[in-house]
Amino acid sequence: KMQRQPHRMNKEKVGVIAHNAALYPEKFGRALKSQIPLIEVDLSLFDGRLVVAHGYDEFQTLNASQRELQNPDLVFRQIYDSGKHAYLDKKDNTFGFNSSKALPRDVLKDPKSMASSNNHKDLMTLKKKGYAGKILFSIDSHDKLSNFMEANSKKKFEKREFGVSIRHTLLTEGVSQKLKDMGLL
Repeated sequence: KMQRQPHRMNKEKVGVIAHNAALYPEKFGRALKSQIPLIEVDLSLFDGRLVVAHGYDEFQTLNASQRELQNPDLVFRQIYDSGKHAYLDKKDNTFGFNSSKALPRDVLKDPKSMASSNNHKDLMTLKKKGYAGKILFSIDSHDKLSNFMEANSKKKFEKREFGVSIRHTLLTEGVSQKLKDMGLL
C-alpha cells in the first residue's frame, strides 16, 4: 500500500477570494461578515461608466434599485468599511478604459487588493498610474498564452506585485519554467 505524502506549502500565502460575491446582495452580505479577506468585484462598462456586473447584458436586465446596488462606489465603500480588500476583475468590455480615474482612492492605494484581466496592457497602465495592489494576469487560451509569452519573455516581474491566473490545461513544464524565469512563480 502506498503511503500518501503530506502536502507541502511554499512560502507564499494562499489567498481566499469571495468569488462573484459583489454581484448578489445576499452573497455580498455574507462575504462582508465572513473571514474571507478579498471580495471579487466584476467591473464592466455600461453607458460609459463602470458598474459591478459580468457584462452589459447582465446589467441591462436589472431594475433601477438593483442597479443602484451595483454602483462600484457603494460596493467598494462597503468592502473597505468592513475591513476587507477588493479583488478587481476587469471584464473584456473595459479594454482601453482608464480605470485609475474611476476607482476610489481606497482601492488604488490598497496594497492588499488585486486586479485581474485578460487585457494585460490595461493592467500595466493601472499599475503605472499608481495602483498599489497586486496585478494578476489572466490567461485562459493558447492564443493569450502565446501573446503573453511573446510580449513579456524578456521581462522580470516583481514577485510580490505580479502574478498569473492561468487555465490548468495550459500549464506544462515548459510554461511553468518560463513563468518562473519571469518571476511569476
